[in-house]
Amino acid sequence: MTGLASAIHTLTTKGLHVHALRRFLEEGLERRGWSQATLARESGLSKQVINGIVGSERTRLDRMPQDKTIDGLARAFEVDGDVIRALIAQSMGLPVAEPVVVYDASGVADSDLLRELAHRLESRAQASGSRSDHGPASSDDYAWAARVGLPDQPPTGAAADVSPGHDDGRPETP
Repeated sequence: MTGLASAIHTLTTKGLHVHALRRFLEEGLERRGWSQATLARESGLSKQVINGIVGSERTRLDRMPQDKTIDGLARAFEVDGDVIRALIAQSMGLPVAEPVVVYDASGVADSDLLRELAHRLESRAQASGSRSDHGPASSDDYAWAARVGLPDQPPTGAAADVSPGHDDGRPETP
């Protein structure tokens, strides 16, 4: 399991059972390539507070962290504060429904998002042993995807001529 699903359950790290909040923070640090000092800077929390959560060998949290801690962690990892609260509740042994994490990608350039999507699709195709009939994505594919725009924006250029109901979003050829 990866992401929040693995953080919600009590997991083992280096032979130690760790609580859900610690696991979430460890995975977030690893995913971003951050140190605890970087997390402290991004969250506005002290290094001591971060180390108290990430460096602790406790399997459960004994008490609810301060709102400042919750808000700082949510801000640093770009998740809603309720996600952090659910992890804390789980870490305290309280029953909770598994929250859904939605990361804010609004600050990421479209070209970076498209490149990441193409990379993931290609990796999945290679992992499953299948090969795309069209080969790897080309710069034309990226240009087409950029012209199509976001779901809440009208397409520009040639993509505006797309016939309704055409499956792949490209203009129909006569």
